[in-house]
Amino acid sequence: MTPIHKTLGVLLLPIVFLISDYALAEKQDCLDGFESLKSRGKDHFIALPHTGLEMNSQFDTHQVCYTGEEVTQWAAGPGMEVTSGMNGFFKNGSAAIVTAHQRLKSGEDYSAGGYRAALILLRVDENTGRLMRTELMTQKPDDDPSKSIDDFHITGYDDFNKIVYFQTPAWATSDAIYFFPVSPVLQGEKPHPKYLGPGRVDFVMIDFGLSNSSKHIGNVLVWRNEISPDHGRDEVLYLFSAAGKQICKVDSRSDYRNYPLCLNQ
Repeated sequence: MTPIHKTLGVLLLPIVFLISDYALAEKQDCLDGFESLKSRGKDHFIALPHTGLEMNSQFDTHQVCYTGEEVTQWAAGPGMEVTSGMNGFFKNGSAAIVTAHQRLKSGEDYSAGGYRAALILLRVDENTGRLMRTELMTQKPDDDPSKSIDDFHITGYDDFNKIVYFQTPAWATSDAIYFFPVSPVLQGEKPHPKYLGPGRVDFVMIDFGLSNSSKHIGNVLVWRNEISPDHGRDEVLYLFSAAGKQICKVDSRSDYRNYPLCLNQ
């Protein structure tokens, strides 16, 4: 891990704990975690123990805990497994968004049929304290890879503009990135994802208190596969606005998460 990643890791620790509110681990004891939450007055916090140590894996989780109980399978759905999730950003932790899918058998792909994937809202009923589950979206196959949503994996959240980013397999060398505003979803509406393009989300810009990063709050850094005569196939870093508009190509040799430097500008 480079000094840059170490520094950013320290800066991002509060974000990671907002998402999981548990210590990092592959598997958590839900009851032990609940005792810690109760001591801080978070009796109805939907806990998503975090399983990733890298910044761009901060939404990786395979477990859901509520009031000390393991509710992962119920949250995922029959025959499904939780693949990612986010919580702590809205409704004081009493609402969460998770993704789930069926595990593909060896040698199968999405075209095999019968495959299920879902984007799911978990929320606590304010009157009863009961945990509720709503499927927001399921897979939407299409012959056009830029319109097909075969799976869901949360890869970014813009807390400034309240936007969720997720990726889905699309091409042999690249995922497709989609995004949607979360506020209508928390009010009971179905999401209407907007296609951002091919690639993978690296980082959603937040305010580090640095002038160059502060002016880019809410913009998102995206890696894309490109082919050039000089370098062949290579990953190139771009900066996009919260509206999905490409701003510029970014110098990836720089401390780009703190100081994104646009090339050819």
